[in-house]
Amino acid sequence: MQELSALLKRTFDVFKGFIILIDALNESQSQSTILSTLLQLVRVCPNLRVLVTSIADPVSSTETSSMFLIRQMNIAAVDRDVSRYVKHRIESELAFSCLSEGTKNDIQRIITSTANGM
Repeated sequence: MQELSALLKRTFDVFKGFIILIDALNESQSQSTILSTLLQLVRVCPNLRVLVTSIADPVSSTETSSMFLIRQMNIAAVDRDVSRYVKHRIESELAFSCLSEGTKNDIQRIITSTANGM
């Protein structure tokens, strides 16, 4: 990770501002490594901003929590987004056009109910 960090820092220095987006950090088995690497980069790169999405709160330390602005998303909001996306795909994909409305509704309901905020 040190080599990657050094390479990223050199890259960030070229730009006035740089944003890294990490989506679904909670789904990674390397969550703590990713987070500590990002924290190191933010400390040495004043032009770096990081946006992390995660269901679980990625910050557990009081020392590092001051570096984060945390906005919680609840699972119900994510499930609504999943439901809207599935509905859109069912309505727009030709392969689903032959299905009955009941079957389409069942597909949407089952996918949404098993998503659990993912």
